[in-house]
Amino acid sequence: KDLKDISGDRKAGLKTFGVVFPPSRLLFVSSILLILYYTLIIIFTSINVFAVGTFLVVIPFLIFMIGTFLHFQRKGWKLESSDYGSVRTMMLTTYTSLILFGIGSIL
Repeated sequence: KDLKDISGDRKAGLKTFGVVFPPSRLLFVSSILLILYYTLIIIFTSINVFAVGTFLVVIPFLIFMIGTFLHFQRKGWKLESSDYGSVRTMMLTTYTSLILFGIGSIL
């Protein structure tokens, strides 16, 4: 989220993730963790731990997979300034999934 702060963190001598790891690696790890998040919700819904309505998270999951994961997979996880839309899709689908998870839980 705060990739723009990396140069300031570097000057201050901070050892943040953005300083220690390249942004492309952070994007890859974030994507893998999001896939794990979605997969666990789907599995727990399948075995009736969560309400059936939580299957609504499949919608943002598919959008994330197409708009972000597959996009960067094709590019070899290289992050460029033209990728703003794909990173934004990642953030929006994550927030949307949390909202849909909550709504689906009460349905």
